[in-house]
Amino acid sequence: MMSSRVLLRRLSDDREIDRDRSLLSAYAVDIPEGTGFATHRHERDQLVFAADGTMRVRIPAALWLVPPGHAVLVPAGMPHAIEVAGAVAMRTLYAAPGLLGIPPGGAAAACRVIQVSPLLRALIVQAAAEEPAGARAAAFATLLVDEVTRAPEAGLLLPEPRDPRLARLCAALRANPADPAPLLTWASRIGSSERTLARLFAAEMGIGFRAWRARMRLERGVALLQAGSKVEAAALAVGYRSRSAFHQALARMTGTAPGRLAQRLRKRSRETI
Repeated sequence: MMSSRVLLRRLSDDREIDRDRSLLSAYAVDIPEGTGFATHRHERDQLVFAADGTMRVRIPAALWLVPPGHAVLVPAGMPHAIEVAGAVAMRTLYAAPGLLGIPPGGAAAACRVIQVSPLLRALIVQAAAEEPAGARAAAFATLLVDEVTRAPEAGLLLPEPRDPRLARLCAALRANPADPAPLLTWASRIGSSERTLARLFAAEMGIGFRAWRARMRLERGVALLQAGSKVEAAALAVGYRSRSAFHQALARMTGTAPGRLAQRLRKRSRETI
C-alpha cells in the first residue's frame, strides 16, 4: 500500500508535466480529430487513458491499440507517439517510477495495455478534473494506485517487425487485412520458408503469425468504426466472415462489443462538432 504522505496533484498546463515533482499527478487534454502527439518522452512513468475515443500509442518496437475502457502504461524515458483518427478525451497519470507497478529500466516489454474498470475510470477522470486536498488526497491516491496495479492486462500489443522479410509480410497484410493466405503462401510470396517465418515471428514478435494477424485486424477494424463504418462493413473489410465473428473477437480482446464501441465513438464525434 502507498504511504499516506503521497501527494496527488492535478496539472493544468502541459508545461508542468516534466517540472512537476509530486509522486502522482493527473492531466486532462482533448485531442482534436486527425491530430495527436509526435514522438516524445517523460521523466516519470505514465498511464495514458482515453476517457472517450480510441487512440494508438506507438513506441519504436510496437503499437498499442487503446480503445475505450483501456489504458496503456509507459515507463519513464520511453519514446512514444500518440495517434488518433477521431477526437479523443485523453486523461493521463504521471507517477514516480515504480509507483504504478511498471518495471524499471524503460524497456519496451514494460509497456502494457490494461483494462480500466468503472471504478478506475471514475478515479482517473476525477483526478484530472479536481485536485483532492488533505487526508482525502492520500486516500484517493492510494485507491487509484491500487486499482492500476490490480488491473488485468489486455492483449492489444501489436509488435513491429525488424527483419525485412517480416516487414514486407506485415506491410502487405496491413494494406489488405482481409487477405486469408496462410503463412506457407506468404513464405512463397516473399521468397522464404514457412519454418523461417514462424521462427522470426516467435523471436521478434513474441506471438505467432495468426495471433499477430488477428490483433492487426482488430486494430484496423476499430479504426474503421472510428471513421464511421458500419459494423458489418468493418468486419468484412478486415477479413471476418461475419458481423458475429468480429463481435466475438473484439469482445474477447477488449471486453467491448463492436456495436457498443461504434456508438461510443459516434457519440464522441458528435460532441466535438
